[in-house]
Formats: sequence, C-alpha cells, structure tokens
Amino acid sequence: MQNRQTGGYSPDKAAYLLLLKRIEGLVRGIARMVDEDKYCIDILTQVAAATKALHAVSLGLMEDHLAHCVAGAAAEAGTAEGTNTSREKSARLPMPLPDFCADPENTTTALRRITMSTVTATLNISGMTCGHCMASVMEELEALEDVTSVAVELNKGGISRATVTSGSELSAARLTEAVAAAGYLVVSDDA
Repeated sequence: MQNRQTGGYSPDKAAYLLLLKRIEGLVRGIARMVDEDKYCIDILTQVAAATKALHAVSLGLMEDHLAHCVAGAAAEAGTAEGTNTSREKSARLPMPLPDFCADPENTTTALRRITMSTVTATLNISGMTCGHCMASVMEELEALEDVTSVAVELNKGGISRATVTSGSELSAARLTEAVAAAGYLVVSDDA
C-alpha cells in the first residue's frame, strides 16, 4: 500500500463534501433548466451561483493547504522555500493565487473572511402568470440579506418554482413573507 500524506482539508472533509454535494445538485438543476428551455438569465444566475460556490471551495482548500502543507514544509525547509513550493503548485490552479498569498501569515488572515457555506431553498409559488409576476417575486427575494441568486421558473396556471441561494440560512418565514410582499403565496410540495 502506498503511503500518502493527509490533506490539510481533512478536519473539514465533511463540510467540503456537503458543499460539493450541494454544488452537484445545483449543476443538475442547471442541466434540467437547459433541458426544459428555461429563460437564459435564470440559467446564467444559477451558473454564477455554482461558480461562486466552487470558488469558495477552491479558496477554502487553498487556505487549508497553506495552513497545513505549506506551514509544515516551511517549518522543515525554511519559510521562503515552502512559500515558493506553494507558488509553483498553485500556478497549475485554474485561477491564479492572489498576490497576498506570497506571505502565508497574511493569507490565513485574509482567507478566513471568505465563507464556504451556501444554502439553497426551493419554493413552490401559486398565482404567478407572467414575466411581471416573476420579476416581482425575484425583486422581493433578492432584497433579502445574504441572498446571492434567485431563479424563478414560471408555470402559467400552475405552481411556479423559485430557487433562492444564500450565504446563510434563510428562514421559511422570511422567504414566505417576501413572496407575499410580491402578492403571491408559497404552497407546500403537495399542492
């Protein structure tokens, strides 16, 4: 059996896996929206949310890498060499490392401000019949604190669906109030 080093993310592995499963669900939803010929802007909104979530994973993994792997290498071989190794490896990342990453001390402080959590809620809404209805619901939901994206699928004469993505938990009451402020009703899945 091959001996391999434990990743710096190991203590947070469950959180990373949960976030990646949420991203996977978001991407599947995007595929469904494309398959159902949904409105382009709604699809692009969801793509932006998935991209932001993946970016958060990338930054979190980089923070863990710098705090665990680079710090260990720096302790063994000297700070400058450990940082250079990290720079060389990060050059292969799809996004370049920000300049502040040259100093591992600064990096840990700066990256702690980035949240890795995203929450997605799906609402069934009755009474929506047109694009104006969609715009009204989107406007109210987007006005909620920490909401990063809103996509609304209009089902004329039936139950429409709104998907809300946020950086923090949103209470069902707040979401229901926002939809009610637009003049519509949130209904259960059974409706």
